[in-house]
Amino acid sequence: MQKRHDQIILLDWLSPISAVVKLRLHSHTNVFVDHLSFIWDQKAGWQIVAKIWHLEANAKLNLLTIRQKKNPIRGWGSGPWGGANETLI
Repeated sequence: MQKRHDQIILLDWLSPISAVVKLRLHSHTNVFVDHLSFIWDQKAGWQIVAKIWHLEANAKLNLLTIRQKKNPIRGWGSGPWGGANETLI
C-alpha cells in the first residue's frame, strides 16, 4: 500500500451548510490539486457535490528545477518562479 502525503491547502466555510476544500494529493508519481464543493445533508452529513482537479506535477518528468542564487535580472518577478533570489534552469 502506498504511503499518503496529502495536504489540506484551504478550507472555506461558505455557510453553515456549504464549504469548499482545496487539497494536494500525491498518487504514485503524480501530484493532483482537487477543489471539492460540499453541502451538508441532515441525514447523510457532508456530501461532495462538485469536484475539479488539476495534475500539478509528475515526479518522473522533473521538467523544472529551481536553484537558489542571485537572479541576473534584479527585482524581476515574484513568488517561486521568478523571485529576487531564484533562477529557473
